[in-house]
Amino acid sequence: RGGRQSSREITAPFFVSGGGLRSTLALINTGDAPLTVGVTGRDSSGGMFGSPAIMTLGPGQARNSEIETLLGVARIARDLSEPINGSIVIQTLRGSMLPLLASLQIDGFDGAGRHQAGMHYWVAESAQRHWEIPIMATSRRYFGSFAIASPNVGLPIQTEAIIDVFDSEGRLLE
Repeated sequence: RGGRQSSREITAPFFVSGGGLRSTLALINTGDAPLTVGVTGRDSSGGMFGSPAIMTLGPGQARNSEIETLLGVARIARDLSEPINGSIVIQTLRGSMLPLLASLQIDGFDGAGRHQAGMHYWVAESAQRHWEIPIMATSRRYFGSFAIASPNVGLPIQTEAIIDVFDSEGRLLE
């Protein structure tokens, strides 16, 4: 579903850094004009994480950035044994969000730096009313999880979420 944006702000509801985990933000300008965006990190309590980043993507340009490097906290995140998590807000500073595709990838590594697991999701509009996570797995080596981040940080507005889980046959699990 996700991908194409129509508003001027989108939120990636979850990133994690440190403790053997790394998040990478991918941005692609599918339009025919330059697109300037600002990227801001928020920690799990809604406070600022790192320093906001501003970048301009040319027509057809893609950029992959590790969150730690993008927000200027790479050394801090590498030194942490416990991960930091939060959300990412992407805003257009010039131009419409429409030609922007955004996704976030989270990878896990063992103590020797070997890749152990990963997940990828499209970053969708903050006002999206429906979001699907196509595969969730739970076993000894893998787990499934999700996060919901309210775009209303600092406002006295609550966000309601209804979560339905279906089995592989499409039946609602109680």
